Amino acid sequence: MKTKFYLGCVMMLLLLSTTINGQHLTGLGRDSLQEISDYEISKRFDLYSKNIKTGEISDQIIRENIFESYSTLVTDPITIGVTYVALQGIIGSLEATIRTVSGDIAAHLNNLLNTTNAVLAQWDYRLADRLNRTIYELNKTERRIVEDTESLIRMAQQTIRQVETGAIELAKVSAGEADILAYNITSIIKRNKEARFVYSQPNKIRIGLNEPVIKLRGNFLDFKPYNFRIQGYQSELIPLGYASNEVSIKLPNDFLSTIQSETTVALTAEPWNRRKRLLWFGYRYWRSSSKSLTVVLKPQVDYTIAISIAPQAKVPTRHTFAYSFYDIDDNCNADRRIDRTYVLPPSWSLNDLTQGINLQNTSGPNCGSGLIGRGAYNSGDFSVVVEGRIKGCGYSGPFNTFCRGRGWWGYNLFVPAKSYAFQPIPVFEDFVKVTNQNQRSFTFDYPLENIPSESQEVRYTYKITVVVQEGSSTRTVEISDVNPNVEGFRSRMDDHRLSLEIDPITRLLIATNK
Repeated sequence: MKTKFYLGCVMMLLLLSTTINGQHLTGLGRDSLQEISDYEISKRFDLYSKNIKTGEISDQIIRENIFESYSTLVTDPITIGVTYVALQGIIGSLEATIRTVSGDIAAHLNNLLNTTNAVLAQWDYRLADRLNRTIYELNKTERRIVEDTESLIRMAQQTIRQVETGAIELAKVSAGEADILAYNITSIIKRNKEARFVYSQPNKIRIGLNEPVIKLRGNFLDFKPYNFRIQGYQSELIPLGYASNEVSIKLPNDFLSTIQSETTVALTAEPWNRRKRLLWFGYRYWRSSSKSLTVVLKPQVDYTIAISIAPQAKVPTRHTFAYSFYDIDDNCNADRRIDRTYVLPPSWSLNDLTQGINLQNTSGPNCGSGLIGRGAYNSGDFSVVVEGRIKGCGYSGPFNTFCRGRGWWGYNLFVPAKSYAFQPIPVFEDFVKVTNQNQRSFTFDYPLENIPSESQEVRYTYKITVVVQEGSSTRTVEISDVNPNVEGFRSRMDDHRLSLEIDPITRLLIATNK
C-alpha cells in the first residue's frame, strides 16, 4: 500500500507540475530561483512524500514544502522508481502532443514515441525488480540506463515545449536527438549494434546559398566506410567523414546544377552492423538493409539589378531685366530729385553684386539733369537704386519770359539677375548580375562630376528593377523612390548614394513563390 501511495503521489505531482511547466518560481513567491523541470520536481516530491502522512497532503503544503523551498539541496537518496514513473509520464505527454500535430513533426514524434516505449520495455525487462533501489546500488550497465533515461526525459520535455510554442523546426531536431539517445539505451545490453538513420541536418538546402553539406544523424554509423547513392545521380558519393551518430556528405556540383525546381531526393546507403563475438575477441560485421533519408533541394536563385538615378539640381537661370525711364519738367527753373528704386520680380536676385549696373541714356540729359550722388547701384540682393535729378536751364529776357531750356532726361537700365530652379541633370544607370546569394547589400553612387558647381540643392529620383530567377521561373520586382520597400527589398537614397538591401533568401522566396 505504501508503494502504491508513493507512486500515486508522484503521478499527482507530475500532473500538478504540467500546470507550471516552463514557468519561473517567481509566480510562487521565489524571485531568485531558476526554472525547474518536471523531473527535478518529482525528485523533490519523492523525498518529501516519505516523511508525510496521508492526511497532510494538500496543494498548499506541496507548494510551501517543495516548490518554494526548492533551493534547498536534495541530499537524501532517491530511488530509480522516480525515473521509471517520470518515463511513463513523458510517454503519456508525447501521446497527447502527437494528437495535436500533423505532417513531418508528427512523424518525428511518433518515431520518438516508439523508441521511448522500447526504453520502457527495457526497464520492465531489466529493472522492474529494482525500482526501490538507488542508482548507486546498480551495476555499471544499469546505472547507465538510468542516467541516459533521465537525459531522455529532459530532451523529450524540451521537444514538447518547442512544439507547444510553435518552434517546429527546432522540435524536429530535438525529437531526432532524443530518438537517437533512446535507441542507444535500448542497445546497451544487445550484442547486435544495428545502424540506422534518424534525420538529416539540414533537411532543406537552397543551392548556392550555403555549402551543400548534409549531416545524417543516427546510430552506429561508423563501424566501416560505405558510400551513398543519390536519386537521379549515377556516381556514388564518398562521405566526408564518419562518427558514431553522424555521417556527412557533400552533394556534387554537377548534380546540383540540374535542379531547376524544388525537388525531394533520397540519400541511400547500406551502413555496417556489428556483433561482438562470444568465443574469441573481435567483431563480426555485415551490411544492413538499404536505408534512406530524403532532402529537399531548392534551385539556385540569381537576380539581376538594374538601377536608374534621374536627379534634378537647383541651378541658376540668368536673365537681364530692362527698365526704361523718361522725365521732363516744363518749369525752366526746375531743380528736383528723381531717385528711382527698381525691384526684381519674386525669386530673382542680382546676378553678381560686383558687376556694374548698365545704364544707357536715351534722351538728354539737358541743363544739368542726370545722375547725381552714387548714381546707379544695387540696394541689397533684390533691387537697384538710381539717384538723379531734373534741372532746367532757367529764364532770360525782360521779366524772365524767355526759357533758356527745360530739363529732361531718359535712360534704359539693364539689371543682370538670376533665379534658382530645379532642372534635370544627366541620368546615371548601372547594372549588376548576382549569383552569390550571400551578397545582399549593394550601393550605387551618382557621379559627383555630373552635378553643376553652382547648384544649391539636388533632388534624386530613382528606379530599381530586380529580375529574380529561381531555377526555370522568373519574376520582376519594381522599386522606386515612391515605393522604396517591396517584397523583401529595401532601398534608400542618402545624398548621392543609392543603397539596396535584400532580405535573407528565405523571406525573398516567400514572395517568389506566390
